Amino acid sequence: MKTLKLTFLLVFLFVSFSGFAQNLNHWIGSGDGTSFNDGSNWSADVPSITDTIIFDNVSVTITNIPATSVNLYGIKIINNSNVTFESASSSILFNFQNMITDAGSTFALSGNAAITVNSSDASVEGTLDAGDIHNFSGFIDFEDNSVVKTANSGGFESSITGSISFADLSTFTIDYYGSSVQSTGLLNVAIDTIGTVITDNPHTVNLNRNIKIKNLVLNDGIFNLNGYTLTLNGNYSFTSGVLAGNSSSSLNIIGAGSGDEMNIEFDPTYADLRHLTIDRANDEIITVNSVLTISNGLTINGGKLRITDMLTMPATAAITTATSINYIITGDNGVLNKSIATGNNVTLPVGTENFYAPVTINTSAADNYQVSVHDSIYSNGNFGIPLTKRNVNLRWKIISTSASQFDLTLAWNPAAQNGAFDLANSYISNYNGTEWTNLGVTNSNAGSLNSLSLNSVSSEGLFGVFSGTNNLPAASDNEITTAMNTAYIFNPEDFNYSDIDGDEFAKIMINDIPSSGVLFLDSNENFTVDNGEEIQAGDQINIHQISNKLLKFAPITDDFGSPYTTFTFFVSDGLNYSTNFYTMTVNVTDNVAPVAQDQTFTIPEHSPNGTVVGKIKASDSNADQTLSFYPLENGVSYSDAFSLALDGTITVRNSDLLEYSIHPEFNYLVDVCDAGTPTLCTPITITIKLSEVIRNLVAANFISPNGDGHNDRWLVKGLENDIYEAFIFNSSGKLLFHSADYKNGWDGTSRGRELPPGVYYYLLKSPTAEFKGTITLVR
Repeated sequence: MKTLKLTFLLVFLFVSFSGFAQNLNHWIGSGDGTSFNDGSNWSADVPSITDTIIFDNVSVTITNIPATSVNLYGIKIINNSNVTFESASSSILFNFQNMITDAGSTFALSGNAAITVNSSDASVEGTLDAGDIHNFSGFIDFEDNSVVKTANSGGFESSITGSISFADLSTFTIDYYGSSVQSTGLLNVAIDTIGTVITDNPHTVNLNRNIKIKNLVLNDGIFNLNGYTLTLNGNYSFTSGVLAGNSSSSLNIIGAGSGDEMNIEFDPTYADLRHLTIDRANDEIITVNSVLTISNGLTINGGKLRITDMLTMPATAAITTATSINYIITGDNGVLNKSIATGNNVTLPVGTENFYAPVTINTSAADNYQVSVHDSIYSNGNFGIPLTKRNVNLRWKIISTSASQFDLTLAWNPAAQNGAFDLANSYISNYNGTEWTNLGVTNSNAGSLNSLSLNSVSSEGLFGVFSGTNNLPAASDNEITTAMNTAYIFNPEDFNYSDIDGDEFAKIMINDIPSSGVLFLDSNENFTVDNGEEIQAGDQINIHQISNKLLKFAPITDDFGSPYTTFTFFVSDGLNYSTNFYTMTVNVTDNVAPVAQDQTFTIPEHSPNGTVVGKIKASDSNADQTLSFYPLENGVSYSDAFSLALDGTITVRNSDLLEYSIHPEFNYLVDVCDAGTPTLCTPITITIKLSEVIRNLVAANFISPNGDGHNDRWLVKGLENDIYEAFIFNSSGKLLFHSADYKNGWDGTSRGRELPPGVYYYLLKSPTAEFKGTITLVR
């Protein structure tokens, strides 16, 4: 046997079983390697190693341990050491604390016993050989390149209730080396699973045997199924981490989770599964946020599977046990890509998050079908206005590879029907790129799911279900007028749409384009015909594009005439276009827009109501046209602060709002409009600035009206900054003098009579200030 090199933090004292008391529960001191390796010398009770024991570059096997419970506190296996604990009893419990196994070292537990491990603060960087362990609890942190081995073909027969953490590793391997066939993973199928598996690294965890995990957290990196089966039956979290599988891998998602949704993403390079099983609560959704191929089968026993990309399944892959509650949710990008063999009648259990809407296909030749279902049906197939009067509010998208004929059944939850839908008088329609065409119906069925069937379908693309007879919409000819060099903006009312069914105006289709000028969709709203914006015959314009003022007509520069040009159009109710086309006549006048520029006015703050701020200047080259000025209110409105007359005169409306410290400047939008046909307006910005008024007055406190030319009148400095009303009283409060706008005119008289010498009182008032004081009259 190799020399055992042991480093002890405390001296290890060994007392042999034969020489001393047999009920030894605690070892302290030292002993030789041979006796330490002989487990038969250990007590049958609970021997404990409480000191740190370092196994350094040694190979040690501790055999024949008779105890049923062993406490191992502070074992460190380093430097390519191989340490084995072998049980001789019928069952044994190992309690580990602060156990460390470094890279290149192996810690093995073996024997014929039912081994149970309870671990606390265990760190494995090398290999943990679990042998025939039946139970595991506690915590193990697996480090970089660590390996766990097991020889138990049935997995752990009891439970793994602890946590397994992959805190910082590039690869982690689970290696099975038993002699019989491994079939149930690390755990008996009827028992709980591994507590938690966490990946926080940008690398890969490799699965080398079937495994069941209760809590799987993929914060980063890849969990590689590697051809084995991963069973998830608890709470799962996927952030930037992804799964990787191949055609031999399987994924089972079972049990109840903590939320109503779980998101899974597959590495696009290895996005393959042999089988996917979902068995969750009916209201829980499993979302696959990546492409995925399932080669053998999909089983949905509970919950729903949402796909946000392509799910591909060959003809041999069956979808089983799906129901109206448990099905595949598709969407804008979520597509089920299913191959169907010749003569096979296959129901694809698809729907939206709101409604189950399965598709049944019976193909006359082997073909590949891409199927998805979407909430709401639109006038333009995928967009436009929703059709909500006589239809099922769903649209099915079905694309086949070779476009061979197939029998089609569309089914839906009756809750998806609008109130006017009539199943007995319904039919399947296909959107042909222009309108919804009636394909007819072979038979219908009413039950928990309503359905319509149609044989020998050769169409593909979008399908919908409608009922009743659709009366075609109508319109009438119309005439619009624009000015020279001015684009006309169309609105829905210009097309005079009508429909006896009450169906909404959905779109127009251009029959003939104008012979002069350009009809265009101004997608960037710059009033310029840019590349790709010019409308051609056969183009369709959705009602939303018209309502959003994108449909415009631009005449040739400096050209005019009445009539100037025409174009023709059809109108649609979202299902069908009108039989007849209608004519739009365009007139272009030689009217030009007024010429006006932004202008600025300045007035003193608190100018009295009615003060004229100024008059807006503008001109027009068209003779005999009167210009009008209209406020486009913003900020503090004209109705609050100013008034704008039709001739462009601005006056003060509310002097109290003209406070320099609060609003030193007002900015308003004004339309300057002419009286031509059509009326043309030029928008400008009017700025009204306030000048600050200094309100401090200096009033003389005496007057000596003796005719010497000095202080003959009561003088007040600062009156020029505002309008001040003046009042002068005697000591009894009698009013002796009043001026509505004092201009230094009081000469010491009252009603023409001289007042006697004495002290008098004054009050000066402006709209925003008051000043009081005394005046001494001297004669």
